[in-house]
Amino acid sequence: MARISELPVIRLMARHRLLRLLAVNAIGGAAVAGLFLGAIIYTDTFRMGTLILKSDSPVLAIIMLYTMLTVTFASVAMGSAIMRLGDHNRDARPRGGTPVFDPQLQPCRIPSTRR
Repeated sequence: MARISELPVIRLMARHRLLRLLAVNAIGGAAVAGLFLGAIIYTDTFRMGTLILKSDSPVLAIIMLYTMLTVTFASVAMGSAIMRLGDHNRDARPRGGTPVFDPQLQPCRIPSTRR
């Protein structure tokens, strides 16, 4: 029997830091989705809990809602993790590029033609 560390997916994640970052944030988003779904059902928000639990197939409704919530929250978590990748040097001056100058605005005359 193979150890977990020998599985191809685990080896791939160990080598690629970005994939590991995305996977960890996707798992976090799935956990938040589960908590959110539990809160919706427990607090009976907009009678969703009653509607789900009294339906003919509550398991199907819960799975569908959990899947869509997982897509939403995992995408938000992964997107925010990607956008925060460049934040490690907040206090440092910007590197490279052309400096941006702030010119003073001055009015200019535009001739108009009368009809």
